[in-house]
Amino acid sequence: MTNSSLGRPITFRLRRYTVLEEAMDNLKEVGQRIRATQSLMRSQGMTDGEDYHDLLTRLSTALAMTEAAYLEARRRRDL
Repeated sequence: MTNSSLGRPITFRLRRYTVLEEAMDNLKEVGQRIRATQSLMRSQGMTDGEDYHDLLTRLSTALAMTEAAYLEARRRRDL
């Protein structure tokens, strides 16, 4: 069975949808964990000084990349 508008089997589209949903769930969890790590570091005063500057920068970058990946997965899921 195929969807004539896309020329792809419906089962392919359902598998793709499922994979993207799983990716979105994982990315959402990762974002929450990164935010929790940032919050913990702030609560312990680890944002002051240079000791943890690189780590905090990498966490911020990782969060931005994770959020971008989540949005891309959502966009592709909705195609």
